[in-house]
Amino acid sequence: NSADKDDYSSYGINATYNFLNQSDFLPSSISAGFGWKNPDKVDDNLNIENGNTWTIAMHWENAFKEGNNLGFAIGTAETHRDDDGYDDPLAWETFYKMQINDNISITPSIFAVQKDGADDVTGAIVKTSFKF
Repeated sequence: NSADKDDYSSYGINATYNFLNQSDFLPSSISAGFGWKNPDKVDDNLNIENGNTWTIAMHWENAFKEGNNLGFAIGTAETHRDDDGYDDPLAWETFYKMQINDNISITPSIFAVQKDGADDVTGAIVKTSFKF
């Protein structure tokens, strides 16, 4: 029975804490998560090995203006491994949701994703939402 990269079990745990006291500087909520990936059969030569992931996110309600939200998240871009030469690549994103009126919001976002042994991926999006 050979190792198969698609044959694994994975588990995760996540938590969110919402702050009761609103502050202009402290986030309204903080979230964190941790995950594990355990292949049924490990093969270091094929990079099929145990790994873990993590993420931390912060969210500010009514940031800079009533109705607008700001968010930031950072975490692993791929499953962490304990290999020599592995540089623990990260991913991050930040957004700012601007509530134009009761029915329209505009949310610009920027992000970056690192990948071990490959070029970084960076980008920006603008999401426009209409509610009818």
